[in-house]
Amino acid sequence: MSSSVLGLVRASHPEPAVAVTTVAGLLAWGAGHRPGGVVAVVLTVLASQLAVGWSNDALDADRDAMVGRTDKPVATGAVRRRTVGLAAMLAALATPALALTTTPAAAAWATVGLLSALLYDWPLKSTPVSVLPYAISFGLLPAFVVLALPGAPAPPVWLVAAAASLGAGA
Repeated sequence: MSSSVLGLVRASHPEPAVAVTTVAGLLAWGAGHRPGGVVAVVLTVLASQLAVGWSNDALDADRDAMVGRTDKPVATGAVRRRTVGLAAMLAALATPALALTTTPAAAAWATVGLLSALLYDWPLKSTPVSVLPYAISFGLLPAFVVLALPGAPAPPVWLVAAAASLGAGA
């Protein structure tokens, strides 16, 4: 594996990206999605997670370098900020496109969840309202999964509230 690819993988925040994507896939399966629906949910959530992780590392590169973060590939020069920024943009554009393979309502909420998460990366990270993007994005994750079902049933309020609470706690 080339050092740039390894740097991109490391800059994607792979542990939380895999965890959130896996949970979304399991939720899709548990909610009754057919295999193609599970794949659509997983790919959409993975693209969203990659966009958020990469944009975070691209935006924080100077600060990470200044404090000597050796675990951050952009800050250490293992991968260029431009490369990570371009990857983030492509993943962000892929998210709604992938979500549109489900239902329009699900795609809309997946896009709002992505935008909310990106707002955490900039400009809300260091503000008193930084918890809001976590609550919104995590709350919208099960809403996306349920709305992606054929017939787009309404997601249970308790499920959205529980996910939002978990996100706020994170």
